[in-house]
Amino acid sequence: MRRAWWFGLVNALVGPGAVLWTSAQASEMGNEELRAALARGALPSIVIDFAKCQDDKGKQGPPVAAVVRFFAYNLLDDYIATSGTHLFEATDGSMKLEYIRARFKPDDSVELTLRRIDPATYKPASPEQRYLCNRRDGAVQLKGD
Repeated sequence: MRRAWWFGLVNALVGPGAVLWTSAQASEMGNEELRAALARGALPSIVIDFAKCQDDKGKQGPPVAAVVRFFAYNLLDDYIATSGTHLFEATDGSMKLEYIRARFKPDDSVELTLRRIDPATYKPASPEQRYLCNRRDGAVQLKGD
């Protein structure tokens, strides 16, 4: 397999150990650690295993895993709230704009709301989806430095 011309440049500048070092330094955070880290300005990565979540009808989520990073949080008394949007490729090959809202609760539950929008028309591309996940079973993991 032939690699892109920039692959060698990136490896030369970053070095192969950099990715391993970063991954080895990541740690799981509990709710209080998350709140404290966010108050210091940290932006953890969030790993979501939707297959371990339940939809709003109580059914198992789809066999999809996602890694997201949100850039703004509200540290409320009852929960920690965040949201964000990103483009992604749908299973039919079309591009969609996805809005994700997450609420991290003190009991380690996480409420996720997803809305998919056609980026050309800004009309809904599918019905809103809601999932209830639990951090204790690994459905949602917070990773940070």
